[in-house]
Amino acid sequence: MNAAEIEPKFWEEALATTCYLQNRIYHKSIGLTTPYEFWYGQKPQIKDLKIFGCPAYVYRSDQQKNKLDK
Repeated sequence: MNAAEIEPKFWEEALATTCYLQNRIYHKSIGLTTPYEFWYGQKPQIKDLKIFGCPAYVYRSDQQKNKLDK
């Protein structure tokens, strides 16, 4: 995280993301299944995963927007 020069305020989110992903990766110790699948009995959905640090945009309807605003 230091090498990527990511601010410390984002480290908590990075740790939560790591835990989320670890629960969706196959583990040999529980029979080549994911912890999520072992616990809930169904395969986890991973369609919502994004690359950590990718650009994201927030739509705020409470502000007047210009078409050239970020």
